[in-house]
Amino acid sequence: MSTIKTIEGNYANSTASYGIAVARFNNFIVERLLDGALEVYKRILRKNRQNKEAREGIKSIHAAYLIESENFLKKNDKINAAVKIEKALNIAAGKNLIQKAISINQLLKNENRVVELEEMLKDIKRKEIQSKVQEKISQAEEAETRSDYKGAIRYFQEAIKIEPQNSTLKKLIDLCAHINRPDLTEKITDWFNKYQHSLLEKGKEQAREELKQSKNNGDESQKDGI
Repeated sequence: MSTIKTIEGNYANSTASYGIAVARFNNFIVERLLDGALEVYKRILRKNRQNKEAREGIKSIHAAYLIESENFLKKNDKINAAVKIEKALNIAAGKNLIQKAISINQLLKNENRVVELEEMLKDIKRKEIQSKVQEKISQAEEAETRSDYKGAIRYFQEAIKIEPQNSTLKKLIDLCAHINRPDLTEKITDWFNKYQHSLLEKGKEQAREELKQSKNNGDESQKDGI
């Protein structure tokens, strides 16, 4: 049997407009067309990161994969739904999409993938927290340069409430030393330690509740003969 001839352009004109048309008559063929279109758009963006059509094209393909995933779920075809959602994740991995992927893989009992996805979700949340902390620290430092020390202290405390980091506490203590307020240093350190302790106790309580819930679920499974 002769091999299928592939005709491929060189995409030399990275500023031109491109469009991809897909007719949904066969899932196998549509999937290959979408995958091929994605590769085309990626190549265009490698040549010109500002190409609007390529960016919009990738967004459209991302949306198409999500639609395909939902359609497979409606047919109770969890395997193909997982395949499509993985393709969407490879384009853009947001929290909601990762959570959906976790749910599908839990249904398929793909525990290894569930763990990987949960780590991805934790990483995104960690980055979001760090971004919020850094924003508050920047606001505090800007307030300090304006000699708005009360505002600077407030921003540092808000950063600590988002995530109680020792490095942020040190910045706050350094500020207190700079304005010659050792009394504030003592108060703030005491507040920081109490706040950390309250978060620790809250975490322990949450862990106990999760363990209790897990045990209850296990008991229910045994009753059902699972």
